[in-house]
Amino acid sequence: MKSITKKKSGKNKHQKSLLPVYCVLFLTLIAFPTLAKTFTPRLLGHTAGEAFHAVSVSGSYAYVAAGNALAIFNVSNPGNPALTGRCDTPGSARGVYVSGSTAYVAGGYSGLQIIGISNPKNPILLGSYDTSGFAAGVHVSGKTAYVADYGNGLQIIDVSNPKSPVLLGGYDTPGYAWSVYVSGNIAYVADEGSGLQIIDVSNPKMPTLLGSYDTSGYARSIHVSGSTAYVADERCGLQIIDVSNPKAPILLCNYATPDWAGCVYVSGNTAYVADEGSGLQLIDVSDPKAPTLLGSYNTQGFATGVYVSGSTAYVVDGLRGLLIIA
Repeated sequence: MKSITKKKSGKNKHQKSLLPVYCVLFLTLIAFPTLAKTFTPRLLGHTAGEAFHAVSVSGSYAYVAAGNALAIFNVSNPGNPALTGRCDTPGSARGVYVSGSTAYVAGGYSGLQIIGISNPKNPILLGSYDTSGFAAGVHVSGKTAYVADYGNGLQIIDVSNPKSPVLLGGYDTPGYAWSVYVSGNIAYVADEGSGLQIIDVSNPKMPTLLGSYDTSGYARSIHVSGSTAYVADERCGLQIIDVSNPKAPILLCNYATPDWAGCVYVSGNTAYVADEGSGLQLIDVSDPKAPTLLGSYNTQGFATGVYVSGSTAYVVDGLRGLLIIA
């Protein structure tokens, strides 16, 4: 197993500004008038399983980073999802991104795994790139894969030939890169103790830092919609950040979830948060300065990932498998 020896920031997160707390207190005061807008999500179906870390959905299939494998489920009948295919990975599957007929898996200490899924019943490993750290998350744009490589920051890989991926460049973030989201020529990295890192990747061989925002917790997941970044910040809930000026991002609000926010997906005006022990939290972000709870579903386990397709949320739970919720 590779070791990561790079010295990282040891800042005490508890010593940060209390400004986000004022926002949380304000939300508490205004919560009761919005109760009429809440609803109760319902479980449509689920599959058994453990050590499920992440999920991506394309068409009638859900692709799950499950233990040391990519597991493919047919979800055309959400009440009865069925395992269709499986491709073992050499390392722990931590993240997954699907583009066309290819699934890209962040495979822990085994780096990026590239899997052909044109036949979901028989997925095939096409190629791999062994990154220098621990591949925790992946986002693909065009023919380029962006890997959140934990202690080694952002790794940028040319996957135009999936059988022989090539490293283009990288950016060594100050913290531990857990998740990455790419929009245009900008990569947004959830960098654990160093918060949000915003990186210009217009030249993938020489990425440069544009700006950053040091969140009050530990940034684990990132989703960007328009000019707003949503960060799942573990014990500090959902952080909503204006990134219209990437050189000077501004905190709009901090929404305190009941448990530890581990993953976020935004669809329309709703942020879906996998909140570990508190399951799925649905948050209205139509006014990003005053988000409100729409509803929640207790997965009765440990919600680690979420993906939304249409009006359906697909949640992976480390103890209960894949849950389909509407």
